Amino acid sequence: MPPAAVTLRSLETTDAVRIQRYASDARLAETCDIPHPYPPGGGESFVQSCLADHDAGTHYPLAVLLEGELVGIMNLNRIDRDRGTAELDYWIAVPFWGRGIATAAVRLAVTLAFAGLRLQVVESVCLEENPASGRVLEKAGFTEVESGTHADRYGSRFAKRSFRRFRLQRETWIAQGAAGTGNS
Repeated sequence: MPPAAVTLRSLETTDAVRIQRYASDARLAETCDIPHPYPPGGGESFVQSCLADHDAGTHYPLAVLLEGELVGIMNLNRIDRDRGTAELDYWIAVPFWGRGIATAAVRLAVTLAFAGLRLQVVESVCLEENPASGRVLEKAGFTEVESGTHADRYGSRFAKRSFRRFRLQRETWIAQGAAGTGNS
């Protein structure tokens, strides 16, 4: 059962300290595109970049909160309002893995994308060696649509790593009860 106290809010400059601490964990870097070692000042740099992208209207960065404490990041990236599309990237800090937080947060982010931003399609990519992330997406109603190997998408660190791409369409989300409940 997902924790009831999972919420999302806009990313804030004060989040940089927790982001720095959590993103510095090598185990997290193994599951996503976070560099390791995480650079000094990386949390602050990440937040500033996200806020600038938000101001440009291309990203919607969100803090994942558990009982009010930042435990991860959800980011609606590459928002294309003309096509009604976005890509969802996310991570949950290692101490909070396996508690249903990612699934609850993805469902909240999808609700924001479809009900709030009125987008039509949300896609997400996870590394093949991170099956837990694929399960999170499937529980939120996403369907796998492609798999392959990263070329230059994430730079040389991921060039040879396999990925899985998932997609959720607004009409599917609505048919699922507008909650993305999938097969929880």
